[in-house]
Amino acid sequence: MRTLPTLKTLGFRIGLVTTAVAVVCLLVAAIVSYPLIRSAAETQARRQLARQATLVAGLNPQRTASAKVRQLLSKAGTKLTIALPGGEVRARGVAGR
Repeated sequence: MRTLPTLKTLGFRIGLVTTAVAVVCLLVAAIVSYPLIRSAAETQARRQLARQATLVAGLNPQRTASAKVRQLLSKAGTKLTIALPGGEVRARGVAGR
């Protein structure tokens, strides 16, 4: 019958130290990479928002948005409603209609 290795054997100690080092490396990598990943996601979201804002800023409030513009905005999940200077809201410019 085979016995379980004890803490006194060299092979068991090497395996234990190797596992501990791997766990520590994993934790350090996670701690270091988290801010980088968050920053990259935030930068990507800002760029997407800037592209959408540029697209919407070029629209003429007196006309309904073209089908191409509505398609691009609806793919991005952006709803377009035109608010005129007097406070009137024109819903016919809503993306997807």
